[in-house]
Amino acid sequence: MFIRVAVPVPQLNLLTYVVPDGVPAPRPGARVVVPLGARVVTGVVVEHGSAADDAGRAMVMTWLFAAMNSIEPCVAELATIDLFNAEKDWARARRPEVEAFLRKRLGDLQTALGDRHWFANDRFSAADILMTHVLRDLRHTDIVADYPALADYVARAEGRPAFRRALADQLKPFRAAEAKNPALVGGAA
Repeated sequence: MFIRVAVPVPQLNLLTYVVPDGVPAPRPGARVVVPLGARVVTGVVVEHGSAADDAGRAMVMTWLFAAMNSIEPCVAELATIDLFNAEKDWARARRPEVEAFLRKRLGDLQTALGDRHWFANDRFSAADILMTHVLRDLRHTDIVADYPALADYVARAEGRPAFRRALADQLKPFRAAEAKNPALVGGAA
């Protein structure tokens, strides 16, 4: 079995590693420590399988970049306005334009999803974990509900064990900090 791992090293594409027989393969979205030359780096499993699939890898990478470069900036701008600056004049003036642009992107995204369940090759992948994470940042609004295919997509992804594991791993340090300092949660003293 092979796993394909994205690593934070400039000028490297996805790296492919062989998982030894008898060792369970990490699921897409899992953080893994992998050897890279004389050093060890932390990467994210993008996919696993029994054979290399260059077109499939390219599609996963395409949707990873779409999530972070086409959708997330719009979502982040709206969240910054709504969550941190809602009462400021500039934010009230800017918000309609930001929301309109975001809605155009979401319409394009829903069209791209079509009748598939998942973005990359209609197989759940790290691209879906990342895209769902980005779309969840709109939970303070009802915007995603206006795009039924995307709302169903988010619900489907949130129900996947790989998504729940990735989210739990991401939230682990925050939960630990909250346990040490309850004042971090809801202003408790």
